[in-house]
Formats: sequence, structure tokens, C-alpha cells
Amino acid sequence: MTLLILLPLQLAVILAVTWLCGALAQRLSQPRVIGEIAGGILLGPVALGRWMPAVTTMLFAPARLSWLELLSNVGLVAFLFLVGAELDLREVAHHVRRVVATTAGSILLPFLVGALLAPILLRHYGVAEDARCGFRIFLAVAMSITALPVLARILRDRETAGVPVNAEVAQQSLLSAALNDALAWCVLAALLAVLHGGGAVEIVVRLSLLVAFIVVMMAGVRPMLRRVSLERPVWTVVLVLLPGISAWVTNALGIHLFFGAFLAGICVPSERVAGIMERLFLVVSAWTLPAFFALTGLRMRPELFHAGGWSDLLLVLAAAVLGKIVGGMFGAVVAGTPWSKALRIGVLLNTRGLVELIVLNAGYREGILNAQVFTLLVLMAVVTTAMTGPLLDLTARRNVV
Repeated sequence: MTLLILLPLQLAVILAVTWLCGALAQRLSQPRVIGEIAGGILLGPVALGRWMPAVTTMLFAPARLSWLELLSNVGLVAFLFLVGAELDLREVAHHVRRVVATTAGSILLPFLVGALLAPILLRHYGVAEDARCGFRIFLAVAMSITALPVLARILRDRETAGVPVNAEVAQQSLLSAALNDALAWCVLAALLAVLHGGGAVEIVVRLSLLVAFIVVMMAGVRPMLRRVSLERPVWTVVLVLLPGISAWVTNALGIHLFFGAFLAGICVPSERVAGIMERLFLVVSAWTLPAFFALTGLRMRPELFHAGGWSDLLLVLAAAVLGKIVGGMFGAVVAGTPWSKALRIGVLLNTRGLVELIVLNAGYREGILNAQVFTLLVLMAVVTTAMTGPLLDLTARRNVV
């Protein structure tokens, strides 16, 4: 089957399944992205590969995924660029005490829980010896993630449905999630630099070049973009080229290209180009992210659950939920937030969603995660995100405001 036939056919199947699952998720009062992720999982060996293996072999054989992989990478670069653009550093600085305390709690406790969980998963699953140190750090980072875009969507949907979250809780959660994502990507970038480095000198050089590039972007490119006055077509060109160039630089430094895209987004004055970015996001989410969800599903391994994997999944879920909710809640309380509101902040920060999947796929590609652990963590990301709405409703019924 030629590329001109195969790629459109792959996309047609992926878009149809993810669209239907997304619509079903909305009817169940879940964010659409949860259904789309579930649709991608169904296209893998968990469902389609088991029920219709001939279709999976024809459409999604490993040798036939290169162009789909390229398409998903382009979409993810654009998506993370937009995620970075949503991080308002001035707003974070304005509420620095509350945001830093809440973020610290929502990162440090899950990070510690992930580090403690790592030896158990290492014992149960055959992670390569040379990847074990990176695995421990990576798992700790994965436990610490909060998905800013999905969290913002949940808050918008609840407001539209007439059950809005308290304004103080929503603002503190969003700002903490934004800072959380930024710190997580920085730690992940440093980890990848170490893993890609040869000797100590090469690692130091990689990290030094990474720091220098961040300084150039934040102290040079960011202020310049906020000062210049450009016509709309020129801004469009900048918004297309900047994430691509930044992603190429970080990839050349041995860091994942997604970090460069996120960094480029932080540098953009989103308040001046909101209209352009909104249209770009719609195109990206509609046509390219479903390809990423499908590739995620194709990497999962259902045989994990034939060998006692359910108990490991429950353990990972318990660690993820307790670490994130309790950590975020205590961080908010330290910042002076009442317990009732702090609990809701912890619940909101437990939203991992798409950002978690991006991190997990990076770990899988780099050989840090094997297929079994990847499957566990993907399911953890989906379940923890799906439980956000019901947990918020539960706190409301308990008169938690």
C-alpha cells in the first residue's frame, strides 16, 4: 500500500475513532481529550489488535508508522508551544508566595513517592541495568506532572455547565500547574542531557549549552518579541518558525525537541497574538494530536495484566493520587489557603492528562521505560485525569467550597 493511500487511511480511522470516543466522553461529563486518549488506546493491541489483528497489521504495522510518527511530532511541537504560551510569568510573580508553596507541595511529595515506588517496579519488570538510575528519576518526574491545558479545559467546562470552581481555587491551581509543568520539563531536560552525555565533561558541556540557550531565549528573544510591532502575517510566520527552530536546537543539544517547543512558547506575548494561536491550536488538536494518541495506544501491552499487573496498577494509582492531592493540599495550606479550598486545589492538580502522555512517550523513545511500565503509567494518567470531575463533585456534596 503506497504512502498516498496509507497515511490518509490511517488518519481517517484514527480521527473517526477518537472523535466518537471524545463525543462519548463529553456526554459522560468528561473532558473531550480523555475520550480521544481512550480512542487512541483502543486502536492499539489492547482492543483492535486483539479483536481485528489483520486490520492492525494492515494499517499500523511498525514499519508503516514513520509518517504518522512525523505528523504527531509536528503536532506535539505546536501543542507544547501553545502550552508554554499559556504560562504567564508575570501572573506567577504577582502571586509568588502562594504559587511557589502550592507548587512545591504538589511536586516534592509526588517526586518522593515516585522515587520510593521505583524499586518495586524495577523488581517486577525487567528494566535494563544501565537505565535504572534514569528510571528512578524519570518515574519521580512522571508522578509530579500536572496537565495545565486539560486542567484549564475542565475549569472552563464546569463554568459553562453552571458549576464553576471557586475563583481563588481556580487561579491558584492554574498558576501552580503552569509552574509545575515548567519545572518538570527543566528536570526532564537535565535528565536527558545526562543520559545522552558520554563522560562527565560532555555532560557538563551539554547542560552549560542548555542553560546558555535558555538565557538567550528568556533574556533576549522574549523581551524582543514583547517590544516589536509586527503585522499579522509576520506574526504568523514567527509563530510557525520559532517553535521549530527552538525544538531543533534543543534536539541538537541532546535534549528532547519538546522542551524547545515549550521554551519558545514561554517567550511569546500570547496576549498580542491570541487570535492566531487559538486557530493554530484548533488545527493542531483536530488533526495531529489524535495521531499521537494512536501511537500511544500502539505502544501499550495488554499482556501485562495476565501476570498480576492489576495489583501494580492499583499501587501506581494509589501512589499517584495520594502524592499529588495530599502534596498540593499541604502546599496550599502552608501558603495560607483554608483546608477546604486546599483540598480542591489538590484534586485539580491531580489532573495529568496529555502532558503526562507526552512525557511518558519521551521516556519510552529514550529507552527509559519498557512497554509494561509505559502501559501502567499511561493508564494512571488517564484514570487520574478522569477522576478530577467526580472528585470535585464529591467535595461539593460534602459542602467543601
